[in-house]
Order: sequence, then structure tokens, then C-alpha cells
Amino acid sequence: MAHCLAALNPEDVEWLVTHGTVQWLEPESVIIAEGIYLDALVLMLQGVACVDATYQGRESVASTLIDTTHSPTLLGELSYMDGRATVASVVAQTRCQVVRVPFLYIERKVERDRGFACRLYETLAVLLAQRLREVSRWVVGRPLIGSAMMRQVLLFFAVLQDQDIDFLIRKGQVQVMSTGDSVLLQGESVAYFSLILSGQLTIEVANEMEASVVDMIGAGEILGELALLEDLPASASVVARQRSYLLSLEKAELCGILREQRGFARRFYEALAVVLADRIRNTLYQRGVSVVSFQQGEATRFGDDEINFETLDRSAIAAARFDWLRRRVSQVHAVRADEFSRA
Repeated sequence: MAHCLAALNPEDVEWLVTHGTVQWLEPESVIIAEGIYLDALVLMLQGVACVDATYQGRESVASTLIDTTHSPTLLGELSYMDGRATVASVVAQTRCQVVRVPFLYIERKVERDRGFACRLYETLAVLLAQRLREVSRWVVGRPLIGSAMMRQVLLFFAVLQDQDIDFLIRKGQVQVMSTGDSVLLQGESVAYFSLILSGQLTIEVANEMEASVVDMIGAGEILGELALLEDLPASASVVARQRSYLLSLEKAELCGILREQRGFARRFYEALAVVLADRIRNTLYQRGVSVVSFQQGEATRFGDDEINFETLDRSAIAAARFDWLRRRVSQVHAVRADEFSRA
């Protein structure tokens, strides 16, 4: 499993090292412990480490190795994006060199350096896409037991600005999926990045033995983001459970736009990173993976009151934007607005 720094350039990496605390850790040292609140992003420069989480707070689930032989990597990106407790432990398997960079320093850098912000969010989005693929393999075959946190399907719209959403509407096309239609097929190429306007779909992952429903998604969520970030075949099949409407953009065209329009790209990659972080947690929590789903629920490093207020505010903005998006789609693409409510 590749864990590269994607879009970060050598100057970015040098800044992280300069503003962090460098440590050498011996084998079996805990780099990150499951269920804690991080205050720093971890840049792993050298060594091999193992990522592991627990099932229902007891038994260990399948581990993943991180090897920096070919490229350094970042750790703790999930907690950086959402402020919640860590969902897995990272333990050194060999002697490792890590740099701990305080979130506060990174947030200040992001605010004043738009180029760095764009490159960082693209890197984090790619890393989270890789983590989600691995998490999906972890949970295949494990029973669905419910989620310990509320699903926030509109996070994508809370980060984007109104002009970004209007831009996506004008560049996209409306696709209508009937019950049983496959939107994506596992192992096949993905041609579109899509926003779900209405309906309900299942995400299914198949292994050698059987296919398993990993998740259910609906209005306000996105599809094709993993292929967009990694240019890999679909990691799962997506099937419409009922008549569904999608706003879709050709992946090749969207990639070109992201290269040319850095302001839009910065917000787009941040939005993807936020959504992927939320999706990883829900995928784990719904299968009882990670002690956090049993012990800490909605708590965050920001404090319960602050994050609850912020979440309500962002969700309200996102909901308003999503309603506006569907009205604009009906205008631009000549689709009756009541079609969305009937789907």
C-alpha cells in the first residue's frame, strides 16, 4: 500500500521538519495510540510501522504495514481533519524517524499560504482515499451493528463556496439511474465524479468468497472521488436501490480544471478530505471497529460544546447550499425539481 506525500514539494516537507519535533523511535514504540486526541500531525521519514485497530474494543483486526523505503508519509491525518480521537494504533516495527508538527502551526501556515494549503489538502485527500480502501478490506464480512456518530452527508457542501457549486452544476450533466442499475463496478475504470441529488444506493465490496454491503449512501453524497484522487479502478460496486439522480462530471475534465484553478482546487481537495475522514469513521464504527466507537462517541479535541455548535452551523449552511444546488440543476439542466423529491 503506497503512502506517498503526493502533492507536497521538497520545500513543504522541509517546512514540516523545521517546525516539528524530530524523534527516533525504537521497534515496538507506539507512534500513535488508538483512542487518543492528537495535537500534532506526524511526518514519518524513515522506518516501517504497523497500523492496527480493535474490533468491539477487544480483538485486533487485520493490520496494515507502512513502509517509508520509497517515500515518507503523514500519520494522524484523520484526526487533523475532524479533531476526533484516533481510530487505530501505529506501532514501530523497525527503528523509525518521525517528526511531530503541531496542528496549530499547520493551521497558521494554511491560512497564510494558499499554495501550501492546496498541496496539503490534496495530499491529505489522497492519503485518506488510500486509508478508506484499506478500511473497506478490514470490514468485509463483519456484521453491521450501527454507528456511534451522526452521519453528516453534506460536509462536502459546507466547505465549498457558492460559486464552486454553481461551477460544478454548469460543467456537469444529470444522470438518471433506475433500480438495480450499476453506477460503478468494482475493478472497472471510473469515468465520472458524481454528486447524488436524490435516491439511495448501496456500496458493495466483493472478495474471493462473497460480496458484502459496506455502506448505504443517498442524497448529498459523492461518488468517484477515490478514482479521481488515485486514478485506480473502482474499489467497490455502487448499485441503485431506487430511482436516483446524479450530477456527474467527466473525471478527465475535472482533473484539468483542478490543475488550472488553484483556488477552486484548494477548497475542492479540502472538501474531499473532510468527506473521506467522515466516511472512514462511519465505515469503522458501523462494523464495531475501533475502541473509539464504544468509548468516545462525538467528543473532539475542540471540546463538546464548541464542535457541536460548529457542526450545527456548518450543517445548516450545507443543507441550504444543497437545496439551492438541486434548484439550480433543475434550471440549468431542464429537470423538474419535484423529480428529486419523488426519487
